[in-house]
Amino acid sequence: MEADILHTLTRPTALEAVMRVRCTRGLRINNFYGNFFIRGTDLLALPNCTTESVYGFTIMHEDPIIPSNVLTVQSALLYTSTSGERRIRVLTTVLPVVSDLKSVTQSIHADVYCNLLSKQGVDYALKNGVGAARARLVQSCVELIKSARSAGTRAGMARLPGASAAPPPEEDGGKEKGIPAHLELMPLMILGMVKNTTFRGGTDVHPDERCASMQIMSNLWVDERGKAYLYPRMFRVDQMESDAGLPYDGDDSDENAEGDEAHHMHTKVCAGDEGGKIRLPSMMNLTVERLSSEGIYCLENGADAFLWVGRQADPSVVQELFGVDSLEGVDYSKVRRKI
Repeated sequence: MEADILHTLTRPTALEAVMRVRCTRGLRINNFYGNFFIRGTDLLALPNCTTESVYGFTIMHEDPIIPSNVLTVQSALLYTSTSGERRIRVLTTVLPVVSDLKSVTQSIHADVYCNLLSKQGVDYALKNGVGAARARLVQSCVELIKSARSAGTRAGMARLPGASAAPPPEEDGGKEKGIPAHLELMPLMILGMVKNTTFRGGTDVHPDERCASMQIMSNLWVDERGKAYLYPRMFRVDQMESDAGLPYDGDDSDENAEGDEAHHMHTKVCAGDEGGKIRLPSMMNLTVERLSSEGIYCLENGADAFLWVGRQADPSVVQELFGVDSLEGVDYSKVRRKI
């Protein structure tokens, strides 16, 4: 919390900002997502804008044919710095225009697509309800995978976990099976999204909690913290590696990861004091089979953290963590945490 408050007070902040996004003739921006006020048709008014501010938008065809072989998107942000200077920041991106569906689907980045879907889901939930938003998220995932499978080739296709090997083309009539490798994590991310407080159904979610979660979702960036909010990280804290929780000076890459990429949607380090890095314990899959009554687990998503203590957990570890031999019948208001 101390580090977050310091960062909030000292980070670069743009004041009295307005932003306009333009694109190539033949296309137009039909929706914006984030925290802003639309002044006119395409001018976003941003009372303040920081390095953590995130804005999404979608583009649609205005003409059936784009009179160019490239697509250009440009954003211009006019703002006042904290030192009182009036500045303008211009960002321009040029992308190739293709005519085949395969090239489009192969260019999709699952993390970016899910991030944009989460913002669209929040907007849709506010207008049509949480249940309708969940159905729309699942439908978007299914439609994209169907399109990618129909446009893809057998090379680079990944099988669903537990599925048998796909037969050769002559045995299945040439129909593609499985999910394209670059999209194989998307169903898992969507599943985590619909179970998130933002979109979860039932009566156990307080309106204030859902509103706060919607605000976080609307401002999620495409990074490890954003992915962890959709797919929480779970660690077993009573069997951590000897170097877990200690400063780490090496490479961020997870060179010792085992198994499929779907089981390692994380980096093994996190930010520490004074810009350093701390080694994290090995992350576990979010399945009930991974839980043991003898273990102690931590589940966190960057905003909330939960400790789950098994009934048969080692009393010495419970004593070390909470100052009691057992949590059975304990007055939790008196349980202290040992640091």
